[in-house]
Parts: sequence; C-alpha cells; structure tokens
Amino acid sequence: MRKKSGETLYELVFTVKEMQKDCPAGLKVGDKLVYREPNVILEDTDKICVFALGSILPYISALVRESREEGDWIPKKEEIICPDPSVRVVFKITRRKV
Repeated sequence: MRKKSGETLYELVFTVKEMQKDCPAGLKVGDKLVYREPNVILEDTDKICVFALGSILPYISALVRESREEGDWIPKKEEIICPDPSVRVVFKITRRKV
C-alpha cells in the first residue's frame, strides 16, 4: 500500500511484555514481531505465532495510520493479548513513524 501525500504511516512493533507460563509457540518475553506496511519484517521479527497473529491482524490497518477521527481509541491501544487463555501472552504495541 502506498503512502498518500501528507499521510503519516507507522511501523508497528509488537513486543512480548509478559506471559503466565511457557508459550507453546516458543515466544519469550522480549520477542518482537515487526510490521511495516504491507509486510511482517522477518529479519527483525523473532517468532511468529499464528494464534497471536490472529489477535493482532484486526488492528494493523488502523494502527499503521494516523487517525483523524475524534475519539478514535485504536491508535491509543497499548497492548494486545493472545487468544490462548492458558498462556495469556501480552504484547506491547509500539508505533514508530516511517
């Protein structure tokens, strides 16, 4: 996807912040998934868990752009949690201007 003139885009970094117990996918605290429109940047990403990715994907499109909508809560989202309730992997979201 191309950047429109005057549009602010962000690279997204999802970092494992905490977990209740060992992740079956092998994620560890500090592991990162880096997304730069329109790709996951594999060389900067530690591991990809498809279950965690399922909880991240719905937010990506909104998080990579600057919202102009008053009251839009998605750009203020700071964490996403993996859908596996037995492990509860918490990802911190960092947005970096591209």
